[in-house]
Amino acid sequence: MRDLDREAFSWKSKYKRIVRNDHIMEIRVELGGFYREKLGRFRVLEMKDGSRIVDVLNKLGISTSADIIIIKNGKHVKLDDPIASGDQIAIFPPVGGGEINLLSPLPS
Repeated sequence: MRDLDREAFSWKSKYKRIVRNDHIMEIRVELGGFYREKLGRFRVLEMKDGSRIVDVLNKLGISTSADIIIIKNGKHVKLDDPIASGDQIAIFPPVGGGEINLLSPLPS
Protein backbone atom coordinates (compact mmCIF):
# COMPACT_ATOMS: atom_id res chain seq x y z
CA MET A 1 0.00 0.00 0.00
CA ARG A 2 1.32 3.44 -0.85
CA ASP A 3 1.86 5.96 1.95
CA LEU A 4 -0.95 8.19 0.67
CA ASP A 5 -3.36 5.27 0.63
CA ARG A 6 -2.43 4.38 4.21
CA GLU A 7 -3.00 7.96 5.35
CA ALA A 8 -6.38 8.11 3.59
CA PHE A 9 -7.43 4.75 5.06
CA SER A 10 -6.28 5.79 8.52
CA TRP A 11 -8.16 9.10 8.33
CA LYS A 12 -11.36 7.43 7.10
CA SER A 13 -11.35 4.82 9.85
CA LYS A 14 -10.73 7.50 12.52
CA TYR A 15 -13.55 9.60 11.07
CA LYS A 16 -15.95 6.64 11.05
CA ARG A 17 -15.14 5.95 14.71
CA ILE A 18 -15.84 9.56 15.65
CA VAL A 19 -19.17 9.61 13.81
CA ARG A 20 -20.19 6.20 15.12
CA ASN A 21 -19.45 7.07 18.77
CA ASP A 22 -20.90 10.58 18.76
CA HIS A 23 -24.63 10.10 18.11
CA ILE A 24 -26.51 13.36 17.76
CA MET A 25 -30.26 13.84 18.04
CA GLU A 26 -32.38 16.84 17.19
CA ILE A 27 -35.09 18.22 19.46
CA ARG A 28 -37.41 21.21 19.20
CA VAL A 29 -37.78 23.61 22.12
CA GLU A 30 -40.54 26.19 22.56
CA LEU A 31 -39.92 28.96 25.07
CA GLY A 32 -42.46 31.11 26.88
CA GLY A 33 -42.53 34.21 29.05
CA PHE A 34 -39.29 36.09 29.53
CA TYR A 35 -37.34 33.09 28.13
CA ARG A 36 -39.02 33.84 24.79
CA GLU A 37 -37.94 37.48 24.99
CA LYS A 38 -34.35 36.48 25.74
CA LEU A 39 -33.89 33.42 23.50
CA GLY A 40 -36.66 33.55 20.90
CA ARG A 41 -39.85 31.54 20.55
CA PHE A 42 -38.46 28.32 19.05
CA ARG A 43 -35.09 26.61 19.06
CA VAL A 44 -33.91 23.45 17.36
CA LEU A 45 -31.08 21.90 19.37
CA GLU A 46 -28.66 19.11 18.61
CA MET A 47 -28.05 17.01 21.69
CA LYS A 48 -25.99 13.88 22.36
CA ASP A 49 -27.72 10.57 22.93
CA GLY A 50 -28.39 10.02 26.62
CA SER A 51 -29.09 13.72 27.28
CA ARG A 52 -31.66 14.76 29.86
CA ILE A 53 -33.90 17.78 30.35
CA VAL A 54 -31.28 19.38 32.60
CA ASP A 55 -28.78 19.24 29.70
CA VAL A 56 -31.22 21.16 27.49
CA LEU A 57 -31.60 23.86 30.15
CA ASN A 58 -27.83 24.09 30.55
CA LYS A 59 -27.35 24.42 26.79
CA LEU A 60 -29.89 27.26 26.71
CA GLY A 61 -28.33 28.97 29.75
CA ILE A 62 -31.46 28.61 31.88
CA SER A 63 -30.89 28.16 35.61
CA THR A 64 -31.96 24.80 36.96
CA SER A 65 -32.49 26.21 40.45
CA ALA A 66 -35.55 28.28 39.46
CA ASP A 67 -39.09 26.95 39.45
CA ILE A 68 -39.69 26.12 35.80
CA ILE A 69 -42.61 24.55 34.00
CA ILE A 70 -41.27 21.90 31.60
CA ILE A 71 -43.46 19.93 29.23
CA LYS A 72 -42.14 17.17 26.98
CA ASN A 73 -44.44 15.87 24.26
CA GLY A 74 -47.48 17.20 26.12
CA LYS A 75 -46.61 15.87 29.61
CA HIS A 76 -44.98 17.50 32.62
CA VAL A 77 -41.46 16.18 33.23
CA LYS A 78 -38.66 16.49 35.77
CA LEU A 79 -35.10 17.70 35.22
CA ASP A 80 -33.62 14.20 35.20
CA ASP A 81 -36.01 12.79 32.56
CA PRO A 82 -34.29 11.57 29.38
CA ILE A 83 -34.91 13.08 25.95
CA ALA A 84 -35.07 11.37 22.57
CA SER A 85 -34.71 12.45 18.99
CA GLY A 86 -37.77 14.32 17.78
CA ASP A 87 -38.97 15.33 21.25
CA GLN A 88 -40.82 18.63 21.57
CA ILE A 89 -40.05 20.44 24.80
CA ALA A 90 -41.80 23.55 26.13
CA ILE A 91 -40.16 25.63 28.85
CA PHE A 92 -42.02 28.35 30.74
CA PRO A 93 -41.12 30.46 33.76
CA PRO A 94 -43.40 30.17 36.79
CA VAL A 95 -46.68 31.98 36.41
CA GLY A 96 -47.52 34.40 39.21
CA GLY A 97 -50.53 36.36 40.19
CA GLY A 98 -52.12 38.27 42.98
CA GLU A 99 -52.44 37.06 46.54
CA ILE A 100 -55.73 36.48 48.30
CA ASN A 101 -55.91 36.34 52.07
CA LEU A 102 -59.04 34.34 52.85
CA LEU A 103 -58.95 35.24 56.54
CA SER A 104 -59.17 39.02 56.11
CA PRO A 105 -62.53 40.69 55.48
CA LEU A 106 -63.31 41.85 51.98
CA PRO A 107 -63.33 45.62 51.42
CA SER A 108 -66.83 47.08 51.29
